[in-house]
Amino acid sequence: MSWESEFASQWQKFMTIVESRICQEIDRNQKLDSEFINYIIRSEADKWSISTHYNGAWLRNLKRKYPSLGEEFKAALEELRLDKNLSFNLGLPALRLSEVIVIVCAIGIILILAWLGEPVLRQIVVTVVVALVAFPIFFNLRANQKEKAVNSLVEKIQKELEPTGQKLKNIAVRTDDIKSG
Repeated sequence: MSWESEFASQWQKFMTIVESRICQEIDRNQKLDSEFINYIIRSEADKWSISTHYNGAWLRNLKRKYPSLGEEFKAALEELRLDKNLSFNLGLPALRLSEVIVIVCAIGIILILAWLGEPVLRQIVVTVVVALVAFPIFFNLRANQKEKAVNSLVEKIQKELEPTGQKLKNIAVRTDDIKSG
């Protein structure tokens, strides 16, 4: 297997893990900033320094066979970070399942009381029913908005990291050229 193809495989896994960790953080906190994104990038890039990790073993082998290219690769890895200030904040906090259950129970109690009580309560019931119909629509719109915002953020991160990824790939290509030449 060529140095370039091995690197391409590692880079794809690197980007997938970064994207996955970003999505996990967004799901957990509904927000994200460049500092945390750079933390994720750095922690994944640091795996090339762990000799027992696949990426680290690959870099160790590169340094052993082609010391100057190995050092150049390591230096390029250290440049791997966002320079632009990117952030994600969906705004309203997401409702947790427990909160939704409490809301549904409260609505159920109001419905029961309404059928047992006054016409004013019946008007409340109509309002609640309309809200129950609108609730899923709101959640779907919000989920679509979040998905688009996350996809946009991921694309921006990919574009930011692309030049360094290309620099790393070029080192692997040059290694293949030396190997075959």
